[in-house]
Amino acid sequence: MKHSLWLCLAILAMTSTASAEKIYCYFNEPSVKTTYDSDTNEFTIEALGSSPQTLTGHVVFGAGILKISDTGLMHFLEVNTMKEGSDGMSDFKYPYHGTLMGKYSNPQGGCETDHVKKYQ
Repeated sequence: MKHSLWLCLAILAMTSTASAEKIYCYFNEPSVKTTYDSDTNEFTIEALGSSPQTLTGHVVFGAGILKISDTGLMHFLEVNTMKEGSDGMSDFKYPYHGTLMGKYSNPQGGCETDHVKKYQ
């Protein structure tokens, strides 16, 4: 609950301050990393063997779920702030669980922010 409140407050505060918060999510099978930058409203998807795609993000928060989609709705990242995540290949635990929907077959992963980091 504490992590959920922190993430929600950080995202909301960024609309009125110069401080940015990034959300990083890591997935395995396929190997994909996503980054959402609240300062620039950019949603970047980096898949192994492909060039990074940077898109304009659209964010909705409700019931502990942060939903980030690109403007064309080709990709959709769901960050569950009430559940821990895993990247599926390391011993790290992530404070948030992520699901990437779109062309990558809905992999499950782990997410962290600039202030709430993964741990062992």
